[in-house]
Amino acid sequence: MPLLILFLCNALWGFLPISREVAKIPYYVLATNTMRDLEVSVLHAALQVRTHMHQADEPDLVQGANVKAAETRVRSLKLALADVQANFDRLPDVLGEWPTLREKVRHIKERWDVVRLQASSLVHVAPDGVASVPAPLRLATIDFDPAALTSASRLARSFDSNVALLTEEIEAITDALSGDVGTRLVQGQVTNSRIFVLTFTLGLTAIIFIMLVNLRLARYVVDPVNGIVEAITRFRRGDYSARTSISRNDEIGALADAFNEMAANIERTHADLSQLTERDPLTGMLNRRGFDPRLAQHLRKLEAAGQEMAVIMVDVDHFKTINDTYGHAVGDQVLVALADTIHNCLRAGDFSARLGGEEFVICLPGQGDSIGMSVAERLREAVARMALFDNEGSAFSVTISAGVATFPACGRSQGEILARGDEALYAAKSYGRNRVELAKPDLTWRKSA
Repeated sequence: MPLLILFLCNALWGFLPISREVAKIPYYVLATNTMRDLEVSVLHAALQVRTHMHQADEPDLVQGANVKAAETRVRSLKLALADVQANFDRLPDVLGEWPTLREKVRHIKERWDVVRLQASSLVHVAPDGVASVPAPLRLATIDFDPAALTSASRLARSFDSNVALLTEEIEAITDALSGDVGTRLVQGQVTNSRIFVLTFTLGLTAIIFIMLVNLRLARYVVDPVNGIVEAITRFRRGDYSARTSISRNDEIGALADAFNEMAANIERTHADLSQLTERDPLTGMLNRRGFDPRLAQHLRKLEAAGQEMAVIMVDVDHFKTINDTYGHAVGDQVLVALADTIHNCLRAGDFSARLGGEEFVICLPGQGDSIGMSVAERLREAVARMALFDNEGSAFSVTISAGVATFPACGRSQGEILARGDEALYAAKSYGRNRVELAKPDLTWRKSA
């Protein structure tokens, strides 16, 4: 009986630290979710600034035709900045269990103040409440002042750099939270293991009883905790699908449920961040950042399999005239309609992207010149039939020019293929627009405006 009492005391001595750490899991989930919300809100605010700068690059457009759109962007930007500030205001409360992170939080708050000031410099608000182009950029556009343009460009690059550093520091705090919880669980596991060794030495008579009790304890506490630690380790290594299968109504079950909820939230956040960074916000298509690695991956697979791929470069004819005549809002509608038409012309396995402005690219893995030309012609005819309307409800139409290049006939690298496709596209424009041209391996096109 004394040995049993001693064993029970030792077991409780090892189990209580684990219980104390398990009780802190809800605070950890709240802190992690708050850091996730802060990172998403910072990226959203940065996206609002960049979108405003892109859509406000013509002063006449911002101050005249699209006043309501500019006011909407101003309100969206103010709400985004307020959302970031609200998340920062929550940090002192949710990080109360981790006082060692206060200095890091203070540092990221200082960096956010710099980002917010840079955003205010990049996006100005006139007395009438309408956003305007930053003064340096406006002067450079109207007066062709190279020094002002360089100043605005440096400010924009510094803004992007500070936003990137800010998100990295937020992720570092999240990793520190994860590492702290993992360390505490491992320390609890080590304590339990020491208890097992201590009780095993009490004697041959007590050994059998102690072994039975510890086996039960292992099944009830150590094995589940080891499973949770293993899932956390997998998650920290980048496996965002890592989950635990523990279903219990005690502290261990609460720990497992909290981890599964946290993992699901972070997995969704990771997917959302990928969408923000790899997708064009206007059309929903891949942007250059999302397109380049996908094209490189397909080129490697096709070269290993000895297959072809048709690449179609597409550009809207006289798009600047459309913007000047109908306004950028109508121009955006044209780009969205074109993106939908491209999507309807593709098969499963094909992919496309908006490279910038009115330029798009379509990739047809496993297809050569004939299919590439056929798809491009079909797309050209479909675009010409698109029903488009200006702000007054009057119908108008647009046309596209396209250039087709094939892998590996036009080159084996990504840069070579896109360059040959661009050459064919310029040839189509120089021959009168609203047409498709095929890049020949032995033909050099002469670019013309």
